Amino acid sequence: MRHYTQIECPYCEASQSLTIDCSSEVQYYHKDCRLCYRPMAVSITCSYEGELLTLEVEPETVISGL
Repeated sequence: MRHYTQIECPYCEASQSLTIDCSSEVQYYHKDCRLCYRPMAVSITCSYEGELLTLEVEPETVISGL
């Protein structure tokens, strides 16, 4: 099941659309903001039946010097 929602960039607060495919119960990926291009960490949890349970958008942590 697909869900369509709006998320907000944690850096510049720009609103952007996000399509969520709930065929997988737990998802974690990186998405760049369409306005400021900074990386966001997107964490999604869906039920077995395809319902969206949680959606979190946070600033991406970058580790330098590795």
